[in-house]
Amino acid sequence: MGASVRRDVAWALGKIGKPAVDALIGALDDGSKSVREEAAKALGKLSEPRAVEPLIASLTDTSAASGALASIGGPAVEGLIDAIRSQGDEVKVEAFEALGGMGEAALEPLVDALTEKEWSTRVGAALALGKIGSSRGVEPLMSAARDENWQVREAAAKALGESADTRGVRALVPLLHDAYRVDMGGPGKGDYFDEHWEDWKYPVREVAAEALSEIGGPEAEQALAEHREAD
Repeated sequence: MGASVRRDVAWALGKIGKPAVDALIGALDDGSKSVREEAAKALGKLSEPRAVEPLIASLTDTSAASGALASIGGPAVEGLIDAIRSQGDEVKVEAFEALGGMGEAALEPLVDALTEKEWSTRVGAALALGKIGSSRGVEPLMSAARDENWQVREAAAKALGESADTRGVRALVPLLHDAYRVDMGGPGKGDYFDEHWEDWKYPVREVAAEALSEIGGPEAEQALAEHREAD
């Protein structure tokens, strides 16, 4: 049976519903990516908790797996958090993508993850909270904007901008003066380009300014105006 036929079978199994769950889980191991993708989509639509573990195992080779886990929602949260703590960065990225697509069901675990030891976990949690956009995530993100790691501060700033909550302005304004900088270097040609090259880049400041623009309002606009004058 060719891959295109097996893909069509996976699609048809999804229409059958719950009785086809075991067959769809088995299809996640198919040698064809298109079959795996169709099986993952079907399992997401069925919101079957038994599919959580196999879908997590498929996160790195089946792009539809994160969306399927997001659709399953609450029953998938614990397994995704465990994967974030125990698996590599590739799995971690996809797991946070799934959690960010769940909405309120993933909020508390993501807030807790903002205090994890690994900075990359804190970054992922901040970005996922920004995707959810809940007002309940704003205060924790404001705290994360003071993180010792610049990438966490940057992620928190981005998430606060996505939240569009005016409370975030208080945390974003100090980031307009964030000290972290990247040495961009110069072309080394000894000409006009060396003279006018921007030697330093301040990534956290840039994201904070973008976030303030997204939030808007008098306080944000005033802070941005003062920032531009200082530059």
